[in-house]
Amino acid sequence: IQRVHHLDRVAVQFPKLKLVAVHSGVHEWKTCLMLMLKNVNLYCNTSGLGGHGLIPLEEYALLLKNAKALGVLHKVMWGTDNYDQRDELPLVKSIPEIATRHNIGPTLPDLTQEDMDAVLGGTTAKFLNIK
Repeated sequence: IQRVHHLDRVAVQFPKLKLVAVHSGVHEWKTCLMLMLKNVNLYCNTSGLGGHGLIPLEEYALLLKNAKALGVLHKVMWGTDNYDQRDELPLVKSIPEIATRHNIGPTLPDLTQEDMDAVLGGTTAKFLNIK
């Protein structure tokens, strides 16, 4: 399992270096979000979390909703370890509806289509400086 706290020292020592915490730190995603809040150069991706079940879907929704509440959702990028995304992508697209239907994180801000568009590609395009 990735120990995301090790990225803090690198982010501080190299403030111009853009870093990506792969898998959002898996079960350390809360620490990852806090480090992203602290370090403007730290981002994360969600590869391996959804379709592969490294964390439950409810926790994936909480990760996104907490990122929005903390103001770092614009630094979260969808990723996949799955060469064929037919199973994973629809699942991720459905997270806002699933969170509402199952009352996941009711005190946290709701995820919008605009939020999901950013997570599913917009943020990555900005990160890679692609117009």
